[in-house]
Amino acid sequence: MSWTPTGEPWADYYLQLFPGHTNPRTAFDSWKYASTAVNVTVQLWETRERGRQRHVAEFGADPDAWPTAHPPIVLWLPEAYFPACLGCAWISRSSVTDLAGTAARGHAAAPGTDISRVNQPVPVLPRNGPHDGGAYVHWV
Repeated sequence: MSWTPTGEPWADYYLQLFPGHTNPRTAFDSWKYASTAVNVTVQLWETRERGRQRHVAEFGADPDAWPTAHPPIVLWLPEAYFPACLGCAWISRSSVTDLAGTAARGHAAAPGTDISRVNQPVPVLPRNGPHDGGAYVHWV
């Protein structure tokens, strides 16, 4: 039996990052999806929400007034970069720094988007864990 995170604000992240949770191969896999995968997902979501709060403080709460509908961001957990979006719940699997920035900008470049707003440095937000030491790169 598989576990599905319904009703949680981070559920879309979990479903995108761990699609195998619906069909775990072993009981150990099932346990890892319900423990480690959830912890990673929650940490990424909380980092995204901190970034979204900063974005709202700078550009206002109305997404229609933002420079782009899908502001790109890169979320950092130690040694892993996750391209993501502040305008929707899109996230992609971990990547290296530059590729994560490129993927985030690619998502932000929706039809009708002013490309000059997208071809900007993308902020890298660290998890801010007690032993992280911060991301090595703060913009990509």
